[in-house]
Amino acid sequence: MSAGGTGRRWCRQILCGIALVLAFVPSRAAASPAGSRDTGSLTASATPRELSDAERAAVDLAVAYLQQGPAAWWDRLAAGAPLRRLGRAEALDQIAARVGPADGATWRLLTPGRADAQRAMLGIEYPSGLDETLTLDLRNENGWKVAD
Repeated sequence: MSAGGTGRRWCRQILCGIALVLAFVPSRAAASPAGSRDTGSLTASATPRELSDAERAAVDLAVAYLQQGPAAWWDRLAAGAPLRRLGRAEALDQIAARVGPADGATWRLLTPGRADAQRAMLGIEYPSGLDETLTLDLRNENGWKVAD
Protein backbone atom coordinates (compact mmCIF):
# COMPACT_ATOMS: atom_id res chain seq x y z
CA MET A 1 0.00 0.00 0.00
CA SER A 2 1.31 3.48 -0.81
CA ALA A 3 1.78 6.33 1.71
CA GLY A 4 -1.05 8.25 0.07
CA GLY A 5 -3.51 5.44 0.87
CA THR A 6 -2.48 5.39 4.51
CA GLY A 7 -2.95 9.16 4.75
CA ARG A 8 -6.42 8.93 3.25
CA ARG A 9 -7.42 6.13 5.61
CA TRP A 10 -6.17 8.14 8.63
CA CYS A 11 -8.11 11.21 7.46
CA ARG A 12 -11.23 9.08 6.86
CA GLN A 13 -10.98 7.61 10.38
CA ILE A 14 -10.76 11.08 11.92
CA LEU A 15 -13.74 12.34 9.94
CA CYS A 16 -15.79 9.26 10.89
CA GLY A 17 -14.85 9.77 14.54
CA ILE A 18 -15.93 13.43 14.43
CA ALA A 19 -19.20 12.49 12.71
CA LEU A 20 -19.84 9.83 15.33
CA VAL A 21 -19.26 12.27 18.19
CA LEU A 22 -21.53 14.88 16.56
CA ALA A 23 -24.21 12.25 16.00
CA PHE A 24 -24.38 11.48 19.73
CA VAL A 25 -24.38 15.07 21.01
CA PRO A 26 -27.93 15.98 19.89
CA SER A 27 -29.35 12.64 21.07
CA ARG A 28 -27.92 13.13 24.57
CA ALA A 29 -29.39 16.65 24.73
CA ALA A 30 -32.78 15.38 23.56
CA ALA A 31 -32.66 12.57 26.13
CA SER A 32 -32.41 15.02 29.04
CA PRO A 33 -35.67 15.50 30.94
CA ALA A 34 -37.69 18.44 29.65
CA GLY A 35 -38.63 19.59 33.14
CA SER A 36 -35.03 19.71 34.31
CA ARG A 37 -33.90 23.19 35.40
CA ASP A 38 -30.18 22.71 35.88
CA THR A 39 -29.01 26.30 36.31
CA GLY A 40 -25.55 25.47 35.03
CA SER A 41 -26.62 24.04 31.69
CA LEU A 42 -26.85 25.96 28.45
CA THR A 43 -30.35 24.60 27.82
CA ALA A 44 -31.69 25.99 31.10
CA SER A 45 -30.26 29.45 30.48
CA ALA A 46 -31.71 29.57 26.97
CA THR A 47 -35.22 28.64 28.10
CA PRO A 48 -37.44 31.74 28.23
CA ARG A 49 -39.27 32.41 31.46
CA GLU A 50 -42.99 33.05 31.74
CA LEU A 51 -44.07 36.67 31.35
CA SER A 52 -45.44 38.33 34.46
CA ASP A 53 -48.91 39.85 34.51
CA ALA A 54 -47.29 43.30 34.67
CA GLU A 55 -45.24 42.54 31.52
CA ARG A 56 -48.36 41.41 29.69
CA ALA A 57 -50.08 44.63 30.77
CA ALA A 58 -47.08 46.65 29.53
CA VAL A 59 -47.48 45.10 26.08
CA ASP A 60 -51.15 46.16 26.09
CA LEU A 61 -50.10 49.67 27.15
CA ALA A 62 -47.52 49.82 24.37
CA VAL A 63 -50.07 48.78 21.74
CA ALA A 64 -52.56 51.34 23.05
CA TYR A 65 -49.91 54.08 22.95
CA LEU A 66 -48.89 53.20 19.39
CA GLN A 67 -52.53 53.31 18.28
CA GLN A 68 -53.83 56.32 20.26
CA GLY A 69 -50.82 58.22 21.59
CA PRO A 70 -50.55 59.61 25.14
CA ALA A 71 -54.32 59.82 25.58
CA ALA A 72 -54.43 56.02 25.74
CA TRP A 73 -52.55 56.13 29.03
CA TRP A 74 -54.63 58.81 30.80
CA ASP A 75 -57.38 56.34 31.73
CA ARG A 76 -54.72 53.81 32.67
CA LEU A 77 -52.99 55.96 35.26
CA ALA A 78 -53.22 54.62 38.81
CA ALA A 79 -55.22 56.65 41.32
CA GLY A 80 -52.07 57.77 43.15
CA ALA A 81 -49.92 58.34 40.06
CA PRO A 82 -47.98 61.63 40.16
CA LEU A 83 -49.00 62.34 36.56
CA ARG A 84 -52.69 62.18 37.46
CA ARG A 85 -52.23 65.00 39.98
CA LEU A 86 -51.00 67.27 37.16
CA GLY A 87 -54.35 67.22 35.40
CA ARG A 88 -55.15 65.72 32.01
CA ALA A 89 -53.55 68.29 29.67
CA GLU A 90 -50.26 68.52 31.57
CA ALA A 91 -50.14 64.75 32.11
CA LEU A 92 -50.59 64.08 28.38
CA ASP A 93 -47.74 66.49 27.62
CA GLN A 94 -45.53 64.74 30.19
CA ILE A 95 -46.38 61.28 28.86
CA ALA A 96 -45.58 62.39 25.30
CA ALA A 97 -42.28 63.91 26.43
CA ARG A 98 -41.23 60.84 28.44
CA VAL A 99 -42.34 58.17 25.99
CA GLY A 100 -41.67 59.97 22.73
CA PRO A 101 -43.33 59.85 19.33
CA ALA A 102 -45.00 56.65 18.20
CA ASP A 103 -44.47 57.23 14.47
CA GLY A 104 -41.74 54.97 13.14
CA ALA A 105 -40.67 53.77 16.60
CA THR A 106 -39.92 50.12 17.27
CA TRP A 107 -40.96 48.83 20.68
CA ARG A 108 -39.80 45.64 22.42
CA LEU A 109 -40.65 44.12 25.75
CA LEU A 110 -37.43 43.69 27.73
CA THR A 111 -37.38 40.73 30.08
CA PRO A 112 -34.62 40.73 32.68
CA GLY A 113 -33.65 37.43 34.29
CA ARG A 114 -36.19 37.68 37.09
CA ALA A 115 -39.70 38.99 36.68
CA ASP A 116 -40.82 41.86 38.88
CA ALA A 117 -44.45 41.51 39.90
CA GLN A 118 -45.19 45.22 39.42
CA ARG A 119 -42.57 46.49 36.98
CA ALA A 120 -42.06 46.10 33.25
CA MET A 121 -39.41 47.40 30.88
CA LEU A 122 -39.87 48.41 27.27
CA GLY A 123 -37.09 49.14 24.81
CA ILE A 124 -37.92 51.81 22.25
CA GLU A 125 -35.87 52.59 19.16
CA TYR A 126 -36.80 55.82 17.40
CA PRO A 127 -36.29 56.47 13.67
CA SER A 128 -33.43 58.82 14.57
CA GLY A 129 -31.51 55.83 15.95
CA LEU A 130 -31.93 56.89 19.58
CA ASP A 131 -32.62 54.00 21.97
CA GLU A 132 -34.69 54.47 25.10
CA THR A 133 -35.54 52.14 27.98
CA LEU A 134 -38.89 52.83 29.56
CA THR A 135 -39.52 51.32 32.99
CA LEU A 136 -43.16 51.19 34.03
CA ASP A 137 -44.21 50.77 37.65
CA LEU A 138 -47.64 49.20 37.49
CA ARG A 139 -50.39 48.59 40.05
CA ASN A 140 -53.32 46.24 39.73
CA GLU A 141 -56.33 48.46 40.50
CA ASN A 142 -59.16 46.57 38.82
CA GLY A 143 -56.82 46.16 35.87
CA TRP A 144 -53.17 47.14 35.50
CA LYS A 145 -52.50 50.89 35.76
CA VAL A 146 -49.36 52.99 35.40
CA ALA A 147 -48.24 54.12 38.86
CA ASP A 148 -45.06 55.87 37.77
